[in-house]
Amino acid sequence: MLTILVPLSTPAQQRLLHLRVWRVDSNGHKQPAQGASVLTLGYGNPTRVQAQGLAQVFLPSQLEPGDPLTVHVSLEGHALFQPTEGRVVVPRNPEGDEVEVVLLPLGSKLFLNDEAIEQLIADAAHRAKEQVRPQGQPSHINLSRYVREWAVRYGFGYEEVRAQVERWGAEVERQRGDGRQQALAAFVRHDFQAAAQYASEAAELKLQRLSQVRRLRKNLGEEAVRNLRLEADAHVRLGDYAQALVAYEEALRYVSREEDARTWAELKLEQGRASLELGVRADETSACGHLENAVSALEQAMRVLGGPAQESLQHAWRVLRERRTASPPGLHVISEQLSPASGQRGELP
Repeated sequence: MLTILVPLSTPAQQRLLHLRVWRVDSNGHKQPAQGASVLTLGYGNPTRVQAQGLAQVFLPSQLEPGDPLTVHVSLEGHALFQPTEGRVVVPRNPEGDEVEVVLLPLGSKLFLNDEAIEQLIADAAHRAKEQVRPQGQPSHINLSRYVREWAVRYGFGYEEVRAQVERWGAEVERQRGDGRQQALAAFVRHDFQAAAQYASEAAELKLQRLSQVRRLRKNLGEEAVRNLRLEADAHVRLGDYAQALVAYEEALRYVSREEDARTWAELKLEQGRASLELGVRADETSACGHLENAVSALEQAMRVLGGPAQESLQHAWRVLRERRTASPPGLHVISEQLSPASGQRGELP
């Protein structure tokens, strides 16, 4: 019987999200919230806040810097104040950057700020769909249950929170807030037709701005590519093909084959030519790597441009074959080439 020993795989190093958790005392001073429970919603990994307010939770491997994440922090007699609803983004450097979390005593008036009340109304409007039943009357939905839940969570009486909701709605109507706020104020007074209209108008404005931003982004990208190509061309004139290659590759980040095939292919052509020049000038240890990159880029360019890239591609293959022949044993050998005559791949001699 043949026994094959397979080494056990080592789990990937786990990343940690570092939180600094504070509680505000009755005098308004921050104190480490030692002992508070912390977990990431949807992922679990509960932990406790240690001395100096530090808590470390495992960061799921699928989350990247900038991705949203919700943390839940609980401490008897307190509720989470900041960040709002525990919503954070993964820091650029999770191992080095800290996310600050602040807890307030239940009943703190700071919870009754306009941002929190607006969020309460938005959440209530979203959850109110739960009350809609087939053949029922949508206009009969009741928002008060969500206000009560919020009041209990943050240590207030229902009437106090309801008064703040009504105050917020009246203030928005008086000051003619933005479309979204107007829609939420309409929810407060159960005018769902107006809420739909305001929300539609607000969405249309955002979509118009999005279209403008996309056009601006496209124009800026095209200008950046032109400038990067100019920079690369200057480096080529100086004989600095390494810097030219850097500029061409940076330009390629802002061009897609799907949206602008010709510009993409022209950049691939120049990328290949710069790599070819580096390969011609490099020593034996690095030449073949540059030449392989040249062949790859030039093949991609030729699929779009055809003839203009073919001569450079043939040259790259010729130099690569020469370098491979001169290379000492043990170096990687490419097993395929593009036949200039047929356009098909064949075995290297």
